[in-house]
Amino acid sequence: MTLHLDSLYISGFRGIPKLEIPRLGRVTLLAGKNGVGKTAVLDAVQVYAARSTYGVLATILRNHGELRRVTNAESVEMLAPDWNALFYGRDLWREPGIKIGPCDAGRQLEVRAVWLESEQIRL
Repeated sequence: MTLHLDSLYISGFRGIPKLEIPRLGRVTLLAGKNGVGKTAVLDAVQVYAARSTYGVLATILRNHGELRRVTNAESVEMLAPDWNALFYGRDLWREPGIKIGPCDAGRQLEVRAVWLESEQIRL
């Protein structure tokens, strides 16, 4: 499987409700004012290339300072990734999820939040 993207579709990721670029070249230039989503597009491509691994998602959030204070089972307060920040509208339980990949829907990566019971979690 090649990771070369001939087109790009992003929906529901960070500040991008929907973006479709039907044709990408060997080199593609993203240009725009600050705060319009250039970095979000690059982050989305990184998520797609890494197949949405926990480490990549957590690193993106950490790099943007999107962390929140949580208390673990031992009552120790710590910083953890704010998973809501990955989803457009910032409510991972109400948003339809994230889609990233080529414009061909059959090849897109889908990311959704699911609730796991403690006995389902394996570290």
